[in-house]
Amino acid sequence: MESQSKLELYIILRTDEEKEYAFDYAKKIADKFDAEAYLNRPKPYPTTLGQKMYAHAMPRQYTMLKNAPYVIIPVFKCKELNGE
Repeated sequence: MESQSKLELYIILRTDEEKEYAFDYAKKIADKFDAEAYLNRPKPYPTTLGQKMYAHAMPRQYTMLKNAPYVIIPVFKCKELNGE
């Protein structure tokens, strides 16, 4: 069975400026995320391990990407777009 997409190229982010520009939106989300509020919001069931892991990891996502020596973003070319 053939793959629906083919790797065409990749983008490598090397500098802090490139990473800051590329992940500006991720930084805004991470800055707004309140782990305590997320974990302590009312819900009809106890907090799951997955929710605890998400609350721990979410604020660190931007920092992890920013501090990586390189960020490699694969770019795929689709054969079909929107089922056309």
